Amino acid sequence: MVGLALLGAACADEDPAFDPRIISAAVQAEVDPIGVEVVECGEPPPVDAEQADGRPWWELGGELGCLGILNGDDVELVVTIAPPTDGDIAVAAEVATPLFDVAAAESTAAARLDADLGGAPEVDCAERLVVIEPGRRIDCRVTAEGGTAGPVDRPLAIVILDADANWEIDLIP
Repeated sequence: MVGLALLGAACADEDPAFDPRIISAAVQAEVDPIGVEVVECGEPPPVDAEQADGRPWWELGGELGCLGILNGDDVELVVTIAPPTDGDIAVAAEVATPLFDVAAAESTAAARLDADLGGAPEVDCAERLVVIEPGRRIDCRVTAEGGTAGPVDRPLAIVILDADANWEIDLIP
């Protein structure tokens, strides 16, 4: 969760000014570690006039949607904005689009290949996370020093089979 200070105040008796562009920057800071690039964020949620009692939307908090890109694929982000405390607005972003953890699949694939062939193979894929899409092929490389197949250095693909992220190994000849 990222906290953002409200930007500038005209004087102590007025509400602080707020620049909505800082929401996109805060969302970007939240999703940077997983490689998502924020493209745009939607409009703030509508404010119920009675509930708001004259306060702006960012003082009430709420959710809004943003669009991001991960490895060329669109991802939906759900952004939660908490009411400000001590002059800071807390912004949290969650990826709503189902993602496939390639790094976890690499280690499972290596363990499967080790059980079949021995040689302590390593599987290395170019991408760390991808959008789950049945039929998607993730290019990887398997290497091993020995085992029943001798030294190995060849291409391999991890193929996503379904929306539940089941997958299989495809050893490319």
